[in-house]
Amino acid sequence: MHAELVITGAAALSPYGLGVEALIEGLRAAPPAYAPVDGALCDGPAVARVPDYDARELLATRSVANFDRLTLHVCAAATQLHQRMGLADTAARQAQVPDERVSLVLGSSGPLQSVLAFDLQAIEEPRYVQPSIYPNVVFNVPASYAAIRHTIRGSCITLTDGDASGLIAFSVAAAQLESGRIDLALVGAAEEATPAYALYRHSLAHQAGVPAQPQVEGAALLALETAGQAQRHGRATLAGVFGCAHVYAPGRAEQGLAACLDKLRRRFGTLLDEVGTVALAPELDAAALGLGDCRRLALAPRLGASGTLYGAFAVLDALADTRVAPGELMLVLQGGDHAPCAALLLQKHQGLMA
Repeated sequence: MHAELVITGAAALSPYGLGVEALIEGLRAAPPAYAPVDGALCDGPAVARVPDYDARELLATRSVANFDRLTLHVCAAATQLHQRMGLADTAARQAQVPDERVSLVLGSSGPLQSVLAFDLQAIEEPRYVQPSIYPNVVFNVPASYAAIRHTIRGSCITLTDGDASGLIAFSVAAAQLESGRIDLALVGAAEEATPAYALYRHSLAHQAGVPAQPQVEGAALLALETAGQAQRHGRATLAGVFGCAHVYAPGRAEQGLAACLDKLRRRFGTLLDEVGTVALAPELDAAALGLGDCRRLALAPRLGASGTLYGAFAVLDALADTRVAPGELMLVLQGGDHAPCAALLLQKHQGLMA
């Protein structure tokens, strides 16, 4: 059985630097450097930041003064992805895929720092709130700026449904492609290291009664299209994507993930029995999910908690792992107690790096 959808490109910003290569080489070397967030409004968690980069040079524009940190990361990832795919020239991209047939689907916790800054200014000086900073409080604005820069007009969606949003984004993008509405989807996630984001993660941990885990910021975007289109344009495929299932789990994470696997099994039958590798958080029981015999890839011990970035980062990690052979089926699973859970079934086509 061959997947009708394929991943044909990838881009990433991580605490290890710009680019997928920097991410993979960093994951092979050591955990990133965590540090308290400057101006943090709470005691922790420590966050590993993306190293400073020249956004004006990378984006080839000086019009970034009103961009917040999250917007810069999303725009940088989108630009990087177009460059890696040889589609940096707008006309060249349009010759292959019209603007109206391209979408961007992003998972994120959102521009929390911009929201907080706007709210505080409205409280302190309601008559002098700057209209120029208002757009950044809209959660879909970072993705929208990236879409405008690359004339993406099919759709632009930001999912803010918890940490699994970055993985659920694959489900939304796949549905767009399978319905015939879209020919090329840029799908992934982004997070920012800011005082507001640190407070958000601290609050989630406090509510769950657990210590706040070290966090990472960054962005990751992958190109998803049909296998037929990739072949027509001579694009090599990194992986085939069979499908993604997601549910809201009001109980234990294992129960929610089991429900996701049931959804995939109803669609793909015994194909799930051939899965050889699973990406799963260390605290979750693979045996309880019927995956005890699979090779297990654990991203968190090497990268810390990555929020919505986990889905895309885990896919890149699996594609770069030399223990996972081309042709092998993989599952990327993500979920938490009383939180959305998601499962992505894919097949490795070729290694991401030599």
